[in-house]
Amino acid sequence: MNEPVWPLAGVCSEWKGGLIESAFRDLLRGIEVEKSRLLGATHLVMEFRSEFDIDGLTEYLTIHGGFTDAKAADDFSHECIEARRKEITTQLGDGKNDWVLDPSILQERRKACHDNDDVTGLKLLSWKAKNRHGFSSIYLQIEVVRIRDHDVVGKELLRYWDAESEWVSYFIDCGRRARSSNGGKT
Repeated sequence: MNEPVWPLAGVCSEWKGGLIESAFRDLLRGIEVEKSRLLGATHLVMEFRSEFDIDGLTEYLTIHGGFTDAKAADDFSHECIEARRKEITTQLGDGKNDWVLDPSILQERRKACHDNDDVTGLKLLSWKAKNRHGFSSIYLQIEVVRIRDHDVVGKELLRYWDAESEWVSYFIDCGRRARSSNGGKT
């Protein structure tokens, strides 16, 4: 079965490439699900994670939550990085298997951002782990951003992190989860 390919420029004008129709529908569904979940939020707590291994680089993006209060978002960002650090540490085996786990939370930016009129970074927390051989590493970045766009998930948020493939993957996953929870109905 040959599905038509839909251009990603229809979602964000800077995006290149395209998706088959079923994936494109999941992408659009995921964006709508996130807009609904985050409706009214003025602050987002977001994660950007880079994983380097012998095969290359894989990056992930997640919106952990939306808040109407900057302090609540800031508090949650600290809870979030601690929880994510514990999860990753558990996966790596508490430093066993040649992993070196950084004990401190830093403010080191791993992914460039582009502040604009609608999206501004307010708080950055980061953490890293690497193996002793230098072939593998994980960089975790949790950020609080202020959103002035009533849609919350709008073009300016997508431009904040120049991360087309990560945004696409994130929203497709959100759309697929929504479809699955709806009994597979489109």
